[in-house]
Amino acid sequence: MGKNSRLKKERKRLLLFSHEESRQQITDLNKMNILNPKYSKYFIFIIFLIGFIVFFPVLINGFVWDDLPYILNNPQVHQLNLPELLRSNLFNSGPFYRPIPAIYFAALYSLFGQQAFF
Repeated sequence: MGKNSRLKKERKRLLLFSHEESRQQITDLNKMNILNPKYSKYFIFIIFLIGFIVFFPVLINGFVWDDLPYILNNPQVHQLNLPELLRSNLFNSGPFYRPIPAIYFAALYSLFGQQAFF
């Protein structure tokens, strides 16, 4: 019995220690004021800035891979003609019926032409 009671006491001590350690970590975070709402603006700005820096090269690239047959070489999307885009075309062929991408690409082509970005 003595050995079991020592094990129980040791388990209880370890649980209390881990609980106190967790409480101390939370107290440290509160002291640093990281969880303060006034800092959330800075975190949102930093996340936005990192995302902009990472994806900026996309804005200066041209058309790639499937853009050539689907946009540049497809005269059906060079004009925004809804009845034509809802009928059979490159987007709506075989078992697929995808008028939304066809309308989207036609709208973008009519706004920006053959430029991938302004």
